[in-house]
Amino acid sequence: MHKLIFWIIPFALAGCQVAVKTPEGTKTVSALPTQQRDAAPQPVKTTAAAALPSGIYSYQAQTQHKDGRGKLQSEVARYSYTVLDLGGGRAQIRFAGEASAADPGGAGGLMTGETQVSGVAVFSNGAWQLSGKSEDGDCDGRFVVEGTAIKHLSGRCRDAGVVGDMGWPAPNTVLRFSRALRDGERAELQRGGATTKTADSIPAKGGNDAYAALIGKVFPVMALPYQVFGFDAYNARLEPFASNEMPEGKITVYPVRKGSARYVVIAAIAGNGTHRVVDVRQAAPGARNLRFVATTPDGGDLITTCTVNGKPVSQVFGFAQPGKKRTYTAVVPAQGESIWLVQPGGTGIVAFRAGDKLACKDQVFGG
Repeated sequence: MHKLIFWIIPFALAGCQVAVKTPEGTKTVSALPTQQRDAAPQPVKTTAAAALPSGIYSYQAQTQHKDGRGKLQSEVARYSYTVLDLGGGRAQIRFAGEASAADPGGAGGLMTGETQVSGVAVFSNGAWQLSGKSEDGDCDGRFVVEGTAIKHLSGRCRDAGVVGDMGWPAPNTVLRFSRALRDGERAELQRGGATTKTADSIPAKGGNDAYAALIGKVFPVMALPYQVFGFDAYNARLEPFASNEMPEGKITVYPVRKGSARYVVIAAIAGNGTHRVVDVRQAAPGARNLRFVATTPDGGDLITTCTVNGKPVSQVFGFAQPGKKRTYTAVVPAQGESIWLVQPGGTGIVAFRAGDKLACKDQVFGG
């Protein structure tokens, strides 16, 4: 996923809560919960133990700055840590960050950046060390617990570019505890633990509750035993493609049905010409009449490329409405899942958020 990045964000989004009248008569507003500029810095107080309560920790800010053309731009920053405490000084983490800043260049406008990382954090030497994956490759982060909040210390994704830190908070940004985890969020984080394991070591847990027993089952490649696994027999009129291999080749997804309900069986290579089930996801009820669509590896007669919110995504699949000229579009509903992403370099599956937009297009080559 390509991201626009810019060095000004730590400065554009730093400051205290002010409302300043500019010489031009415009107003610049900052709503950052940071310490006053002239106040003496306070020492960081971390918990003595490695306690990290499960839940969502978040931070939001809004500012306004002029771009290079003199136009006032509204800037937004949103960051969150979703945490599942695993005990023993370990926690499953999903970090999400997005921020925008006025472009001071001659073209002006707004620069935006986004980062999503899933991984495991380990408590060591008084701080939590996060190691995870994102669309920009391997990522590392550090944070400490400060009362009921998380203080972010640093974050970096290896292939995000020389100054590709826009999707991370500035050092010492405090993310407050927002709420406890919901059951679905807890289950998603538990499934996300597979991103740190190989396909052969994925435990038999996770997936949709009705089909959790399938996790770990082995079957011949491209020969999913539909009825043995409890699904309806394959029907080519309803599912034009019985399976779809993701571009990295580590995951194959199988769209299936049970009555009017839609599911996706996700399988990884198990060796000796077999696949092992690593997850089963149920689609939202509104997907029952939609078309299954997924990105495909480059090199075949049919290549499908997809974007999410306008940004190219290489390992996405879900259910969408067919359109003209072999195009497909969908929006994630408020209730239920319909679009998923395979975490880069692993086998973890993440559902997109409500309101996210999927757009795919088929390109046909050969006769």
